[in-house]
Amino acid sequence: MATTAALLAALAQAKRQLAANLEAKGISVSGVSSFCALAALVLEIPSSLPACSVPAESLSIPEGVFSPSLQKLWQAREALRQNLGAKGIDVTGITALSALVAQVLNLHSDAAEVVPVSILHVNWTQANGADEYSGVIYSSYLSIDGSEWIEFPPVAGQEPNSMCTAWLPGATQIYAEEGKWLYLFPGSYQLTVQLQLPDSIEELSFQMAATLYAQDGSAAASQRIENFPLTAGGIHTITFDTLTIQAEGLYRLCLEEGAPLIEIPSLDTYLSVYDIELCRFDESTAAYANIAALEGAIQSASQYAPGDYTDFSAVEAALAMAVALSAARPKAQSQALVDQTAQTLMDAIGALVLAADLTALQNAINEVKKHPLEDALDASAVTAARDAGQALLDAKPAAAQQAEVDAAAQAILNALAALQWKEGALRNPIPYKSMMSVTQGLHYSYNGNVYLCKQSASVCLVIPGTLSSWWEKVD
Repeated sequence: MATTAALLAALAQAKRQLAANLEAKGISVSGVSSFCALAALVLEIPSSLPACSVPAESLSIPEGVFSPSLQKLWQAREALRQNLGAKGIDVTGITALSALVAQVLNLHSDAAEVVPVSILHVNWTQANGADEYSGVIYSSYLSIDGSEWIEFPPVAGQEPNSMCTAWLPGATQIYAEEGKWLYLFPGSYQLTVQLQLPDSIEELSFQMAATLYAQDGSAAASQRIENFPLTAGGIHTITFDTLTIQAEGLYRLCLEEGAPLIEIPSLDTYLSVYDIELCRFDESTAAYANIAALEGAIQSASQYAPGDYTDFSAVEAALAMAVALSAARPKAQSQALVDQTAQTLMDAIGALVLAADLTALQNAINEVKKHPLEDALDASAVTAARDAGQALLDAKPAAAQQAEVDAAAQAILNALAALQWKEGALRNPIPYKSMMSVTQGLHYSYNGNVYLCKQSASVCLVIPGTLSSWWEKVD
């Protein structure tokens, strides 16, 4: 069942990719959710190639809850195969929907209009902060003065059953948890932001600047909107449409000076942000790069846990770049960059070194903390074994060093077991005898219990456990 569910998820992703490709070629798919209907729209894309015969293929559908859905998707797959054959693209033997969708990239539309290509779309109301296209969770980070950024998690919105992210006056950055940057290609971009004014303020004018910062900190593109009117309760859309990027690369989206223009702004004055969308405008004839290998590398990286390896930083850096580039929907001329990014991520995964199991060593080091070493006759062996173990722990040893790690842990435990304690220490109490000399601060044993002496006496007439001012029982 899990395998079938994963297949459905992969097919759903292919469906979204096909819809995006059709939109990019000037074919509207608004409101079309059926894969069969999407496949039929491929026929609207003109092609100069003669049709070729594509024999029908059968597919064994497993019985189960998902069988009807799989049957419909198989029918859609077959419809798409036949449509591509009618366009002169031989897809004989190709069964993967993702591979079929990739073939649509080879078709060109005669439409001359410019179409928006969504790079980022975060809808906190519907997806609780997830990007609609990549599924990546995006977060909002706020800074009052730009020196320290704090994360703003989604909170309950003012609309029924809604979520939003609340912004205090200041600057806010939006970026994905996996990578703090967006990969953008040269071109014009449009940013739309949906805001809602809290009911506590009836009406005000609002100012905001949208800026795309390059990695060197420079503002590559920026637009400011002044005196935008807001009324209480209503959801308002602010559009920035003059953002132009000259060079491809990584950028950070920042919305600045989101403070309402009121005389005394307070920290409980905030704006609810429900939706953010950043679109690039492309000619509909533009073909897009095949990112199947890139998405496969991202999926592979998600299977690895950072704590299981000696150094995961190279994978994290490569993964951040891959996620950003995948979300950017690169064009065909960037295929080499896409392939290199996928390979870099796979190389980083291949270079991972499995870490040794440090549980026993960490437990042994923690065990040292439970022993009062100052009460030992000589704790040098313990401290030396502990320090050596800590140094090995800090070095993040590989799995090949497991025997060394285990030996270091055992050395600490052996040193602890060999400790000898000073007479009168908690671990070595003095047997109490009637009328003996006792010393304040030392421990004495009596009737199976241990007591701390609180007063010194050359001849003690007070039996342990009888007077609290003289003796304190130690558990």
